[in-house]
Amino acid sequence: MVRDIRGHINFLVEEIYIAISIFFLASVCLITLFVWPTFQDIEKESFNLVSQKTALAVAKDQYSDTKAFEKKYNGYKPDLDKVDALFIDSQNPVAFIKFIESSASMLDVSLEISSPSFSKDNSFSYEKLLLSVLGEFSDIIKFAKYLESAPYLIKIENISIKNNKNEKGLSLGKISSEISIIVYSN
Repeated sequence: MVRDIRGHINFLVEEIYIAISIFFLASVCLITLFVWPTFQDIEKESFNLVSQKTALAVAKDQYSDTKAFEKKYNGYKPDLDKVDALFIDSQNPVAFIKFIESSASMLDVSLEISSPSFSKDNSFSYEKLLLSVLGEFSDIIKFAKYLESAPYLIKIENISIKNNKNEKGLSLGKISSEISIIVYSN
């Protein structure tokens, strides 16, 4: 009888082990098939939510910065217009050419302007001009200084001066000069 009881207990223990093993395997399968994908989806959606909140925060900051700039723009506009006026209009440089011609006339020098050559360096567009000037030495120097202080962004690149002589080699009293300038344009 003790043997029967021991055999019966062993049988029950084996059944309990089998039941626990089946329960364990069923739990692992349930977790693998249902719980784990749900956690993966939650993690993915959480990441998407955080990304969207970050993008929304950046967009709000950009919007507020834009609104703040729009409020300040009227204060900046006069200065921006002054800066814009420093550049010549590359499509229509008539105003600039009139300025150079009137400056030459005012300073009593004769002037010939070569056709401009357009260039672009990094983010700046500019035009190179060669000015042929005839006049008194002091007037040519005044003209060059006047160009440098002009209401345009002008850089004198090179000045060459030579004495004007007639066929016999006699000085005519006037000096001829070639002034190479760079004028920045928009």
